[in-house]
Amino acid sequence: MKAKEWNGGDKVLNIKETARKLIAGSVIVSESGVKLFTPDGMGNYKALWTRDFAYMVTQCCDLFEEKEIEEAIQYLIDGARECDGWIPDRVDATGKAFYHAGGEKFPGDDNLDNAPFLILAAAKLLLNIAPERAKTLYSQWKKALVRGMECLPVDENGILVNDSEPLHSPYGFTDTICKGGKLCMETLLYWEALCDLAKLEKAFGTEEAVFAEKSRSIERVFADIFTDETGMLLSCTGQCRHIDLWASCYAIFNGFPLKEMQKTAISAYMVSLYDEVVSFGQLRHLPAGEYWEETFEPYPQGEYQNGAFWATPAAWLCATLALTDVAKAKQAVTELLAYFESCGVYECVNGEYRKLDTYVASATSAYAAAELLKTI
Repeated sequence: MKAKEWNGGDKVLNIKETARKLIAGSVIVSESGVKLFTPDGMGNYKALWTRDFAYMVTQCCDLFEEKEIEEAIQYLIDGARECDGWIPDRVDATGKAFYHAGGEKFPGDDNLDNAPFLILAAAKLLLNIAPERAKTLYSQWKKALVRGMECLPVDENGILVNDSEPLHSPYGFTDTICKGGKLCMETLLYWEALCDLAKLEKAFGTEEAVFAEKSRSIERVFADIFTDETGMLLSCTGQCRHIDLWASCYAIFNGFPLKEMQKTAISAYMVSLYDEVVSFGQLRHLPAGEYWEETFEPYPQGEYQNGAFWATPAAWLCATLALTDVAKAKQAVTELLAYFESCGVYECVNGEYRKLDTYVASATSAYAAAELLKTI
């Protein structure tokens, strides 16, 4: 398969329409009549997943109706655990909430990224609709959003820590990985949610300074905790401590205030190792030849979160490459769209290995990457 030349307009396929089609195909309706946007474009997953929905909304907000997003967020908020405010991993069509990854018997404690993702989705909506309506909704949702953040395990600086017994399931796209100690990707999500809360408070409340200071507390220590000698970010401080390609790219994409020298080092690293860690615009979690040494569930090397290639970080990868090599960023997007056109839109791939066709977050991530590239 030979990727076509990127020209910013005549794409290999219309990725916006592909994303729109898969979002529409993902919908099932709850018993209470709410549209639930499930992870795959055929509605096989019978629940609304917090992180998948957040990725859809933050990457393709223009493909939803305002009411659809509002009702889905309320549906997730209604599933918050009464005893501590924990935000659900997902809520099924009957209204039953689940707080950890996988099935009922999935090992490990509840997911650590649920609350930040819900805030990212809520902020995307509230900061882009009529202010009076946004203020009303925020006043209704604030208590649950903040409570969901407050129950997460953080250290004195706001760094997320995974030292429970059993360990929490961390970021949803490494929810099978037993990352221990202080957590990098999860802290980046938590930091971004704090920044969004500060923005919401600035627009509709009075506590902007509270959340802004919490985000600055993380900024003061983050790089010293997680930076490798190459300048890349490490996944955690305990078991499964590796260079984290996803987290490194995400820090650049979401605007975390790393020093410019470190951002350049991360970009140069990704450009130099592109052919080893990227397959048709899709990125593995770890450097080539590395695999997680401890998992909640066994996955063969090269499959799923243990070595397969994902489109989920497509926009982050594009932003990172473009810092030092715009042509390489164009190549990544071109190859990704060509792969989707020729082979399909999957959750993750590795040669002949392909998992979950019509995966919506892959399409919305590619759309976000293509849109980002237009601005570079």
